[in-house]
Amino acid sequence: MITVGLIKELQFISSSLKTPLLLTIASTSFPNITVQIENETLTLTYLGHLIWREKVLGDSSFFGVESCDTIARIMVLLKNHQINEAKELFYLEETT
Repeated sequence: MITVGLIKELQFISSSLKTPLLLTIASTSFPNITVQIENETLTLTYLGHLIWREKVLGDSSFFGVESCDTIARIMVLLKNHQINEAKELFYLEETT
């Protein structure tokens, strides 16, 4: 559901418009996920949990396929009520 291409495109839109973006991705298979892009940082909220915050642009950014894979794993764990296991995978990078 979350892909590198999607996030990079949202980052481009946010930069081009010079404004933060906040959107919700809705699916019939999964509960909604909230995506925020602000100051080159991705923040994801799912089922009431802040699950991910990572810089997606710049020299210090490592956002990529591994990030998206882990986000998907977290979503499955939370959907299956495996909260402790999911929390071990949360990534909340300190950003400035």
